[in-house]
Amino acid sequence: MSRTSIAALALAVVGFAASGCGSSSKQASSSTADASSAQPASSIQGESSHSQTGSSKTPESFVAQANAICRSANAKRAAYHVTQYSDYARYLPQVAAIENAETAELAKLDPPSSLAGGWRKMLAYNKLISANTLKFAKASGSSDKKEARAVLAVAQQAEQKAQAIARRGGLTGCTSTSS
Repeated sequence: MSRTSIAALALAVVGFAASGCGSSSKQASSSTADASSAQPASSIQGESSHSQTGSSKTPESFVAQANAICRSANAKRAAYHVTQYSDYARYLPQVAAIENAETAELAKLDPPSSLAGGWRKMLAYNKLISANTLKFAKASGSSDKKEARAVLAVAQQAEQKAQAIARRGGLTGCTSTSS
């Protein structure tokens, strides 16, 4: 299950649970953004990059490595199908572990200096998403639906920002959409 799918389903389920209308039975899978709409890798740039991160790698080889890591994590997340609200407490800690491992692998990459600023921001958003995935799992295991909604809102904002950076950089494997 992709991050976006988890967030969308979580929002629907939290809404249903809060209103007493039942649970969602939607299943979602991970997919990648259309590569033809991606901008060049050089557009990952941050506003100002005073990074010590330099590399002889080309932006294209860096993007290929990052995409491979993200696609692998997306495939692992796709194994989790949340069909009811109680599934979150059980599955999301495992999804958070996948996200932590993905971010750790991505952090090992040495981006070309022209990409470093945006890359650092994307990694920071990924860490925030992972932390909030775990917080949402804990909140969904309790009766505190208000906390679950608040945590989900933070994760969704971070997800949107991380995916915008990834799309600008051509990191199609690091973007996902609900299907």
